[in-house]
Amino acid sequence: MVNILTELGEGNTVKLVPINAELTTQEAADLLNVSRPRLIKLLDESALPFHRTGNRRKVRDLMDLHVSGSLVTNYQPLIPSITLSDENDRHIVAAAIITL
Repeated sequence: MVNILTELGEGNTVKLVPINAELTTQEAADLLNVSRPRLIKLLDESALPFHRTGNRRKVRDLMDLHVSGSLVTNYQPLIPSITLSDENDRHIVAAAIITL
């Protein structure tokens, strides 16, 4: 969470992905910072779970599988008490406070 707050403080964009998100192979590759061909190789080697929708591979639960402790809960009640220039970032700060 400190890294997220640091990035926001430096004016960078932070992307949050729900842990149960169904990602395309390109989205999953971008999230893991690997090439799409490398990700597909990992999927084909069963290193990451996925399922097929037609001829497309879909990756689920990526964050929960690979980032220990990535799920933050019970932060929602703090959101109304947080004031930021971009109100859409309040949930990030609330989650960071809960993890302290």
